[in-house]
Amino acid sequence: MKNGALKSSEFDLHPKHKRVLVFKLGKIWAFKHFFHDREVYDELIDYYNKDLYRFEFKSHAARNSCLKILDRNGFDYELVEFT
Repeated sequence: MKNGALKSSEFDLHPKHKRVLVFKLGKIWAFKHFFHDREVYDELIDYYNKDLYRFEFKSHAARNSCLKILDRNGFDYELVEFT
């Protein structure tokens, strides 16, 4: 290694983020994801539908609140709406 330069394997310019796809399903928004971090799961538990194993949001305000939680915890998300 010359001049103290780092090898590309020694650093990561773009830290890897988890990606979550949030789908519009009729009148609700929903996504499925297993959170390894229990704290994130606990923040979203009110939206969890245990029968369908997914998080559901019946209003834009609830969805946006969830997106802020995901963003704050290092998740990338994409909203998917079928037309």
